[in-house]
Amino acid sequence: MGTTLAIRGPNSGIETPILTDRQIKRFWEKVNRNVPPDECWIWESCVHKGYGRVNVNYKNHKANRIAFTIVNGPLPPNKVVAHSCDNPICVNPSHLFLTDQRGNMQDAIRKGRFGPNVTPPPSGDHHWMRRNKSKITRNGAGQFVKKERE
Repeated sequence: MGTTLAIRGPNSGIETPILTDRQIKRFWEKVNRNVPPDECWIWESCVHKGYGRVNVNYKNHKANRIAFTIVNGPLPPNKVVAHSCDNPICVNPSHLFLTDQRGNMQDAIRKGRFGPNVTPPPSGDHHWMRRNKSKITRNGAGQFVKKERE
């Protein structure tokens, strides 16, 4: 089992884990990398609030932070892992960069993703569309349930 470092991210209180070779292999098995290297590598496992989530050593972590850690080593204190592609379920290390929370918010404002005139995606639907893993849409599920009840 891997050990953890006493390096904490902002507001998380969660230590950055060191992964074993087996954990790293299992992590990448949950990623769709069957695309050109410059495109998003989509996390195809657990998603919460639009971000990939992974359990490492009995603690829940954002998948993008783990991908960055696998490639670049432990995260420095008070840094966040941001996406240049603006796709929260992307774990392509070439799309991830370190910044602080202020820099992340400034990036979001500059790109028009944050502010008073930005409409968030419908709750729950945004990661369904990006993951492309579901075999049925929410509308399709509703139609299926109606047919089953008839």
